[in-house]
Amino acid sequence: MDKISHQSACITEKSQKQQWEEKGNKRRTELERKQQMQILNLLNNIQWQDRVSQQHEIIELTYRHDAYTRNDINALLKLLRRLLYEFVGTFLLVLGHASLRIQMNLKRMSAIELAIANGLIIVSLIYSLRSLSGAHFNPVVTLIFSLRRTFPFIWLPFYYVVQFLASLSAGGLMPVLLKENVYYGSQINSSPTNPFRTLGQALINSSQHGNTSLI
Repeated sequence: MDKISHQSACITEKSQKQQWEEKGNKRRTELERKQQMQILNLLNNIQWQDRVSQQHEIIELTYRHDAYTRNDINALLKLLRRLLYEFVGTFLLVLGHASLRIQMNLKRMSAIELAIANGLIIVSLIYSLRSLSGAHFNPVVTLIFSLRRTFPFIWLPFYYVVQFLASLSAGGLMPVLLKENVYYGSQINSSPTNPFRTLGQALINSSQHGNTSLI
């Protein structure tokens, strides 16, 4: 009987050990699965973060490119606006000065009145356009501002071209506005310091000595 009871005890102990081992194996398997799932989740998070960071980089690069493009367009529009106002100012200055000069040569106004009228024209144009184009109206003024580094050198040739075209336009418009009077009343004046203003007078000039007009 003792042997039988001893054998049954051994069998019971072995079965308990097997159960414990099976439970331990199950726990280890569950832990391994949990660890694998954690690793997979971590990898997925890393990949998602990489994708998000790449998307952010693409969006940032696109935004920077758009910003640079907008800045370039804004700079170009700003330059075009300045050139337009510079053209208008130079055109009005040359047209007004030439018209007043003709009136003085026709004895319709005195030299003092001419000086006052020219001064009023210049002052009104400067106050009207100084914040829009700088109100240079003179290539020498533009050059001085560039040398003082208060005006971009890259804009210098554009201002010169606009000032030149404005003086040509004003000179070409004078015969249309004044017809015959422009040829009898105008003379080349060497006193102005603005070469484009002198050019406007030269284009419409016909002196009393029989010289023909440049137009």
